[in-house]
Amino acid sequence: MRILRRSVRNSRGLKFTISDTWPKYWHGKQIELGLVAVPAAEAQAVADQLVAAGVGGIVNFAPVTLKVPERVSKVGVDLARELEQVTFAVANRLRERGGDSGDLSDRG
Repeated sequence: MRILRRSVRNSRGLKFTISDTWPKYWHGKQIELGLVAVPAAEAQAVADQLVAAGVGGIVNFAPVTLKVPERVSKVGVDLARELEQVTFAVANRLRERGGDSGDLSDRG
């Protein structure tokens, strides 16, 4: 197996190293679930590696739709939407208690 190493930086300057050697480590370990939490441009490649490693399900946190075989279950999680929903719920609870429901970023 050739070793592919590629480094990418996200918008905040954090460096991620992507390697094609980890599926070899997983081989034979009966790992059934994988998480994709990489930049959007790398998500499909990581999903492909998870599929090649034999996972049966993928939870995708990257903001892209992954293409996987029918035998692999996948769930996409939109963190921005989830954060928006919890922020809305907290603001409503504050409003119901008579508190200020203004800018929640000023708290803490």
